[in-house]
Amino acid sequence: MNNSRKSVSIKNYFQPGVAEINYDKLEAFLIDHFKNINLKRNGKEGKDVPDTEYWSNEEFWKDILTGNHRFLRWARLAKFQIVDWFPRTPGLYHTGSANRARYEAQKYLREENGVKFYEPRGKTHMIDGGLGAVRFKTINLDNEDYWLCTATSDGQCHSGVPLAIPNHLMHSIDVFSSYRITGKIKFLPKFLEQHFYHMTKIPQIYMLVDSIERFGSNVIPPIISPMVFFTSSKRMGFAQQGNVTFVNCRSNSQQELDLAAEWLSEYVNKYGNEIITNFDEQRPIFKDAPFSLQKILNGKFDKAKLQKFDIHEANIICDSIDKIYTEIFNMSKNEINIGSGATVIGDVVAANSIRNSFNKVANSKTPDHLKSLLQDLNKAVAKLAETLSDKEAQQVARDLETFVSEATSETPRKNWCEMSLESIKKVAQTAGAIEKPILEIAKGIMALLA
Repeated sequence: MNNSRKSVSIKNYFQPGVAEINYDKLEAFLIDHFKNINLKRNGKEGKDVPDTEYWSNEEFWKDILTGNHRFLRWARLAKFQIVDWFPRTPGLYHTGSANRARYEAQKYLREENGVKFYEPRGKTHMIDGGLGAVRFKTINLDNEDYWLCTATSDGQCHSGVPLAIPNHLMHSIDVFSSYRITGKIKFLPKFLEQHFYHMTKIPQIYMLVDSIERFGSNVIPPIISPMVFFTSSKRMGFAQQGNVTFVNCRSNSQQELDLAAEWLSEYVNKYGNEIITNFDEQRPIFKDAPFSLQKILNGKFDKAKLQKFDIHEANIICDSIDKIYTEIFNMSKNEINIGSGATVIGDVVAANSIRNSFNKVANSKTPDHLKSLLQDLNKAVAKLAETLSDKEAQQVARDLETFVSEATSETPRKNWCEMSLESIKKVAQTAGAIEKPILEIAKGIMALLA
């Protein structure tokens, strides 16, 4: 490791260590990790009652854990910091069992050369105590991008309140300020079948943020606890089935996060065999791990690997994740009628753009023969868009809009038309059978425009 990197001062944070976990805890840890895919689903709201204001993490979670959440819809958090990380197990920190686990962990707290650390058994208790943080890319809810974040009153991510913040509110947030946050509490559907409910007693919720007001300033940024699950070789004396290690660092320091990742990697190289999970979907840290967030949230995790862990009802876990992923995929793929019996099935942005082009042609004063060809082009591009990724579909839809705007104008600019058509044709060439009709329609349109 580069010694210059070690100049980062993290003496006040616990150094990484290995926590062995038994069979039952191994299963619970992985299920909590897989549960992240559930966050992409739309939640339901509670009853419509007056706002409830909270001044601490404990107050909020007390209502959730004691059943008062049944009457909770709108909530306001006062004087909370915001961090763009998410608790690994939201709410667990505030349960009685987690509190007892953290108390037991203190028996295994040691200090050497001014640096505090937990022995392996202490690390296990701290994980049971609700530690851990993960970071996600944006999720799409009701055709809007949201960031999964945490509001915290005590400077710790793992004990805070989960948030879903719309993209347009994120630009004004910094970790050194405190805020008054108002939003709706969303309750997510059950994650697994009934025989797994004993592992998922805490309601899975987040606050869908409606407004954020600056409340004041804080000197210290919130702390996060990245952790990884890994297997080890028998000769090292750790559990072969599974171990967990984590390290605390400041949420605003990319250097500390990189250093934490290096330390975790070194621990696994020294004591372990293979990293199985990671903690950050935004950056490629351990993204190739079998159960990385990148793979799980795209429904592409290694199911054979899960079977090798002898997890109880592993097939049910896999089926549940597949079902949720299919549900999420279908929610993002919409069927939009663009007129004359034609539809676009795919990305909402691209579909609406193609519909706008179709309507522009229909409402134009273009001669009937040219109008007919332009409508045929719209339909052909709609079919093409269904075969493309969302990004490619949006691009080809923009090219179509540009072309239609020029082609239906009083004085079409030939070079603009040619450029837009050429871009559409290049994409069509990768789609095989779709290429020919688009080329023929384009040729006919350009002949009429000439």
